[in-house]
Amino acid sequence: MNRLVPVPLQGPLPCAGQLVEVPEGRYDWLRIDMSPPTPSVTGGTAWLHYDSGVDPEHFVLPQAGPARVWLPVPRRQALRAVRLPVEPALTVRTMAAVVSRHSTEKGEARA
Repeated sequence: MNRLVPVPLQGPLPCAGQLVEVPEGRYDWLRIDMSPPTPSVTGGTAWLHYDSGVDPEHFVLPQAGPARVWLPVPRRQALRAVRLPVEPALTVRTMAAVVSRHSTEKGEARA
């Protein structure tokens, strides 16, 4: 079973390029629930902020219904924050950092 670490948000958050702090830790994924996208919005880029650098992660949105985005967190370093894309048509409803069961079984130090 995966372990979810909720990321505190101040209500629904329009994507305006803001930096969202996450509970610092080593994660496998970020699970982001967004409002349904408009037909002209097919995806975006979020920027993951680690202890030693920043990496872009691209995502594609489903074409209908509520959008759940799974952003990989590929570095084996502590994640500190994520910068949302500048896309006013998208609103983040919830966000959680995910530690997979596979990672915890391997005995990796996690959040």
